[in-house]
Amino acid sequence: MTRSALVTGGSGLLGTAIIRQLAARNVPFAAGSRSKKPSNFIGQWKQFDAVTGEGLPDALAGRTMVFNCATSQAKPQQDLAALARLIEAAQRSSLHIVYVGIAGIDEAARHHSYYRMKLDCERMLSLSGISHTVVRPTQFHDFVDFMLGRLTVGPVVLAPKMILQPLDVDFAAQTIVDIALNGPSNDKNIICGPERIETRQLVETWMGFRRRPKYRICAPSIGPLAALSAIQPVAGRTGGLTWPEWNKQPKS
Repeated sequence: MTRSALVTGGSGLLGTAIIRQLAARNVPFAAGSRSKKPSNFIGQWKQFDAVTGEGLPDALAGRTMVFNCATSQAKPQQDLAALARLIEAAQRSSLHIVYVGIAGIDEAARHHSYYRMKLDCERMLSLSGISHTVVRPTQFHDFVDFMLGRLTVGPVVLAPKMILQPLDVDFAAQTIVDIALNGPSNDKNIICGPERIETRQLVETWMGFRRRPKYRICAPSIGPLAALSAIQPVAGRTGGLTWPEWNKQPKS
C-alpha cells in the first residue's frame, strides 16, 4: 500500500519540521488543525477538530498514517479526547498512529497534569490493539528558550535546579519520520539532545548570546518548576545542533 500521511498540528514547530521531512522523502501528506490554512503553507491543508471529530473523516480519507503532533498544554484533557478519536478511526481501518510523547517525564508527571496526560495517552495506545509507534523526544531548543524567557524578570533569570537535554527539532523530525516509516514499534523510541546540561551551564549559555546583562538566581522547585526539576536524563538516539550552536543561530 502506498504510504500517505496526515500531520496533526501541522502549523506547529514539530509538525512543520515533520512536513519538511515527508516532502524530502516524497511521501504524500496533508497537514491540518482547527485553524484555517496558514498563509505561508504550501501543500494540502485540512481543517478539522479531532476533539469533536468535525472534519476528521475527510482529513483521514486515504491516509495510512497519522503523525499526531497536535497538543494543548493549557487543556491536556483535549489531547486524550483527540487521541481517542484517532484510535476509533484506526480501529476501522489500517491507520498507523505515530504518537509524540516526552522523554524523561515519568517522575515529573507527579507534578504536572500535562505530563500525566502524555503518559495516559501512551497507555491508551498500548491497550488499543492498533498499529502505533511512540516517540519520546526531549525538550526542543525552542521550548527551553521560551521557558527561560518566561523565567526572566527584568535583568534576573529565576533558574530551578534541573538537567535538560535540549534537542534540535529538525533532527527530531528526521528521526521520527525514519522510525515511523519502518513500521510499528513496541519500543519507547527516545530521541535526545547531544548534551546533558545542568542549570548553570544552560542559563549562562542562553544569557551569553543575548545583549542585555542578566543575573541567575536559584529558584525553589515548587509549582510548575517542580516538574522541570524532576525530568530525568535519558539515553537514546542523539544528534543535531548543540545548545550553544542553536543559540548562535540568528533568530527570526
